[in-house]
Amino acid sequence: MMKTTILRATVLIGGLLCGADAFAQDAAAYDLPSNLYSEARERLAKSDYPAAEAAFRDFLAKHGTHALAGDAQYWLGEIFLEQRDYRQAAATFADAIKTYPDSLKVVDSKYKLGVSLARLDSKQEACKALKAAQADRGSEGKDRIRRGIAVERQRLGCR
Repeated sequence: MMKTTILRATVLIGGLLCGADAFAQDAAAYDLPSNLYSEARERLAKSDYPAAEAAFRDFLAKHGTHALAGDAQYWLGEIFLEQRDYRQAAATFADAIKTYPDSLKVVDSKYKLGVSLARLDSKQEACKALKAAQADRGSEGKDRIRRGIAVERQRLGCR
C-alpha cells in the first residue's frame, strides 16, 4: 500500500511539474499489468481481502489475457477459501482451470478446487479434482502441492 501511495504521489507531482504529457505517461505506467498485479498481491499479503479481491478483479477485467491472469484468478480463489466461502472458491478455481489451462498456477488451482469441494462435503468431486491435480505433470517439482494433495486424499479416503 505504501508503494502504491508513493507511486500515486509521484505521478501527481510529476503531472504538476512536467505538464499533462508527462502526467499521462506516469499514469499509464501505474496501470501496467505488473503494477496492478503487485498491488493486489500486496493487499492480499496484508490480509486486506476486500481490497485484494477488488484489485484482482480489476486486474482481470483490464488484463484478462496477460500472462499473470491465471495467477490472479488463482489468488482470487484463495481469498474466498481463506474467508471460508467454499462455494465461491470452488467456482473461482474451476474458472481458473478452464480459462487458464496453461497457467503456472493450474496445478495449484486443481488442488485448491479439491480442498474447496471437500469443505463443501462433495467428497467424490473433491477426490476427482485431487486426482487430476496429482496426475498433472505440473505438480512435479511442487513438493508442497504434492504433499497437500496426498494429505487431503488420505483425509477424504480417496482411492
